[in-house]
Amino acid sequence: EDFAATLDTLGVCKFLRRCFTDIYAESAALLEATTGLPTSADDVRLLGERVTNLKKAYNQREGWRTEDDWLPARVLEEPLPTGVAAGVRLSAEELVRMRSDYYSARGWTEDGHVTAQRLVELGLGDLVEGAGDGVVAPDARREPASV
Repeated sequence: EDFAATLDTLGVCKFLRRCFTDIYAESAALLEATTGLPTSADDVRLLGERVTNLKKAYNQREGWRTEDDWLPARVLEEPLPTGVAAGVRLSAEELVRMRSDYYSARGWTEDGHVTAQRLVELGLGDLVEGAGDGVVAPDARREPASV
């Protein structure tokens, strides 16, 4: 997920990812040559994680809820038709457990909210203002701009 976010942010086609020996180091060199700013492979690697958390914080602010982090009903109702897992079906209980594990691995709260602390750790502390309880709250939601 972070890797895909990195490629998207850099404007690199995902089909080209295998053309690089070390995409992070090579992208860092390209960014440094383009911007003149010192950029390391770790900076580029962190980029994807920052984007993933930023997208989650944005969705959270717009009212995205834990129950919205779910898969289509057919995934839970229809068993896989072919392959080594043919006939296997994912249960709702398994999906809840997987979602919880994912939130934990990301450093988010049990209900999937990005914390102010996590944003600060990722260098996104300027987004924390108004978080109050340490969670980027949906009460900061804005109305869509008129077109």
